[in-house]
Parts: sequence; structure tokens; C-alpha cells
Amino acid sequence: MTIEQLQPRGQTSRQSLEHKGRKPKPSFHDHRKRLRKRFAESGPESFLDHELLEMILACVIARKDTKDMAWDLLRKFKNLAGVFEASSEELLAVCGIGPKSAQLLTLFRPACAAYLKSRLVRRSLLNSPQLTADYCRLRLAGKSHELAYVLYVNDRNRLLAEKTVSLGSVNESPVYPRRVVEEALACRASGFILVHNHPSGEVTPSPEDRTLTERILQTARSVDLRFLDHIIVGQNGHYSFRETGFFEAHAK
Repeated sequence: MTIEQLQPRGQTSRQSLEHKGRKPKPSFHDHRKRLRKRFAESGPESFLDHELLEMILACVIARKDTKDMAWDLLRKFKNLAGVFEASSEELLAVCGIGPKSAQLLTLFRPACAAYLKSRLVRRSLLNSPQLTADYCRLRLAGKSHELAYVLYVNDRNRLLAEKTVSLGSVNESPVYPRRVVEEALACRASGFILVHNHPSGEVTPSPEDRTLTERILQTARSVDLRFLDHIIVGQNGHYSFRETGFFEAHAK
């Protein structure tokens, strides 16, 4: 009796595959199959960061083991946030990462931001402070310089438009109250939320941030516009002037 006859029906030995000119399955095939089964049964919550990256990379790298690539990405960029905030050029410098893989990884952050925005437009921004803060953090994640933009809302506090009002340096981004108000009038908004980032990651407002907030509040009141909040975002979280009582303390 031959080896082939001893094997279960439908299975072929590695040697017979090679003899017939058919390549055996790569050694990582079973590992990837187990990952996919676990994902289907338990969801992504049961996955470690490197396993999530393995699954993502496997979507565009079908014939190579992606485990080492996932670990290399995490070593270089520290965590998943760092990977998704990296530029294509930075990703391509990692061994095994090609143009398709880099493009897929750079899509995650804007895709998440678009998802959160699609939820925001159906809600009152004032009644969804955490969702608003999460969206703002995604919009400004990975920026190496200060940037300020404004979320303009209608009388129901739903998003009408968003405008970048200032591009700055690493440490500061000059914001002019008049421009913030002019943009609001142009899109017929009844209120707005000012957002800016601190590239250092520290979200505690500076004295200049507090002075700016007071100036914008005065300018907005002069034309009967509602200044709803000033949110500072950073890698470590966010700071909301409304949540910390600033607007109550400066009520008319």
C-alpha cells in the first residue's frame, strides 16, 4: 500500500505535491486561517495590536507571512495610532511594506474620521461632546504643527461646515477672531466650535489660549453668534473650555 493510499481521502502528502509539481501551502497559511476563524467567532476585541495589523496586511499581501511586518511596524511607530498616522514614505521604509500596503494603512485614519463625521451630522454637537472630541482628535492626529479649524453649526447645533482658519508653527497658530466670525456669516451659521491641536500632546491651555478664547467670545457676541466651545486636542486626550466651566464663568 502506498503513502497516498494511507492518507485520508482528499489529502495529499507534501512530497507527493512537490512530485506532481504543485507547491505545498506556505507555513503561515494555517496560522492565518486560525486568525480569521478567531476574528469571525470572537471579533477584533480578542486581538492584540500585532494580530490586527497582521489581518489588515493580509488583505493586500496574500502570499507572504505578515506577522514580522506587523511587529516591525509597531517597533518603528510605537503603537497602532503611530502606524495609522505615519506617512506613506515612512511606511515604505519598513521591510516588506509596498505601495498597496502603505496606501491601505494611510486610509484608516481618514476613514475613521469620515465615519465619525457621518455620525456627527445627525446629532447636536453640544449634546455629543465626546463624539465631537474624538472626531477632532482624528482630524488633527499626527500633525507636526499647530492648526486651528472651526466647526460651524445651525440653530439646532448640527454641523453645517468646517473651515481651517489658521496654519501655524510647532508651537503656535495665530487665530484672528474676525476671520472666525466672517466664515460663520458666510455659511449662515448660528454658532461654532473652535478646535486646535497641541503637537506636544499636552492639552492644558496656555495663557494665550485663554486670552484668545475671551477675544473670540467678545467678537462673537458683538454679532449675536453663539461660541459653543473651544477644544484643544493632543495625543493624550482633549481639553474643553465648556466642560471646565469657562463659558459659565464668562456669561453675560
